[in-house]
Amino acid sequence: MSRSFAFLVCGVTLWACTGYSHSLFAQGVKGFFHSIKVDAARNACWPEAFVPADRTNARLPFVIMVHNGWKRQNLIADHYFTEDGKTLTEAGKRQVEWIVTQAPLSHRTIYVKEGEDSTITEARVKAVGEVASKYLGPDQKPDILVTNISPPGWPAELVDTVERAYLKTMPDPRLPARSSNSDAQAELSH
Repeated sequence: MSRSFAFLVCGVTLWACTGYSHSLFAQGVKGFFHSIKVDAARNACWPEAFVPADRTNARLPFVIMVHNGWKRQNLIADHYFTEDGKTLTEAGKRQVEWIVTQAPLSHRTIYVKEGEDSTITEARVKAVGEVASKYLGPDQKPDILVTNISPPGWPAELVDTVERAYLKTMPDPRLPARSSNSDAQAELSH
């Protein structure tokens, strides 16, 4: 065992003493100590280096929810257009005005619900653009995107039908039968 250890020490020494391997050995030692220094620095600041990335990942779902909320808020859907689906109603014009003038600057994108075909969609985008241009400066162009999301809620006809069905099943209001004074006292004594 000691003989093989001696041969190993001699071999490493001869290898380290040659001119070719000397630079490799020095670089290896230097790299080794450099990696120790880097690892010590990482360990010293360990949790802080990863906190911003963790915070970003934790907040990302909320950022997406906020974006989707503004997308729904700024949606110009079917109920903002007339029966032909190409012209804005008064409510639609007011909604476009609110988006362009009142919504926060970072959320002034107008989302137009696509129509049944491309001609209706193009007419909708044109109508929304004309109304939005009235409230913007001459050098500004409204940010309009076409989307296929549906507005939240139910059609008014369905809500009315459900409400009427509920009212039909409600029993008529009744007061309890009037009892005599002696019956009331007898019930209280029990």
